[in-house]
This record gives sequence, C-alpha cells and structure tokens, in this order.
Amino acid sequence: MKIHCVTTFSNDGYKQYAHRMLDSWIEHWPSDITLHVYHDIPAPQWHRQFPKNVKLWAFDNKDLKSFKARNKNNPKQSGNGTNSDYMYDGIRFSHKVFAFGDCCEKHIDLKEQIVIFLDADTITHTSMTANQLADLVKGYLGACLLRPNMYTETGFHMIDLDHGDAREF
Repeated sequence: MKIHCVTTFSNDGYKQYAHRMLDSWIEHWPSDITLHVYHDIPAPQWHRQFPKNVKLWAFDNKDLKSFKARNKNNPKQSGNGTNSDYMYDGIRFSHKVFAFGDCCEKHIDLKEQIVIFLDADTITHTSMTANQLADLVKGYLGACLLRPNMYTETGFHMIDLDHGDAREF
C-alpha cells in the first residue's frame, strides 16, 4: 500500500516552524513515502534542497478562496487570532482541508493509498517504516490522535482511501 503525506503552511509559518518539520520529516520518514507540501505564492525562501520524494505545490485553490470570501465576516469562522477564537478559526484551519482534498483529487491514484495530514508545526523525533504507519489505520477508514476530554487533534490524521467508505467521507 502506497502512503502519501500532506502538509501546508504560509510563508511566515515556514520561517517560524515549518522548516523544522520538513527537516525532521526528511530525517525520520521512509523515503518511499511522498510528502506533498502546499505553500503560499510566492514560494518561501527555502533553506535547503529537497529530496525527490518531497513535492512542492503552489497553493492557489479557487474553492479555498471562495470559502474564505464567503466566511470572512462570520465570527464563528474567522477568529481574530486570540486564544478564545482559536478553536473557531475555520478560515485558518480550512487550508489543511483544502490541501488534503486537492492532493487526493489531483496527485494520488485513489486505489490502495493511505494519505496522512501532518501539521507543519509537528516534529518527528523517531524513524519509522511505512508498514508501521500503515498498521495504524489497518481495518479502519481513518486514524487520528485523540486527547482525553478535548477535541480531536487534527494535526496528524490518516485516511485509507481504499476503505469502502473513503469516497463518501
């Protein structure tokens, strides 16, 4: 089963934290997994050359732009960056949804594939194999990190696109 990983970040996000995520991903993730990086236009000033399994995509999605325009004045969707609004900032978090969908639609054969979304502020500290990752979702549509008594963590989630319910999901 082929595994793909998706992340997205702004130019400021690259400077602040995403460069560390990319370095740790390259160091610890198997070379047979492709990382699809959705970035701002123009592209950040990359601090390194990337291996061939890191694909860079300029994120210029018309559906994302439309969603942001429709919701820019909705207080439940456009948090102002304060901690109290953080969980309700649908516009900020919509980038990951649109990047994940775009990657599945345009860049991945939807048969026998697992797709992982990895937040750009995630640091990988231990090497793993593709089989270890695939075992996390074996028999399930998807897997994610759970936090007791809190909302689901969507900074790492994976979907088995070959699962019977994946297309409907």
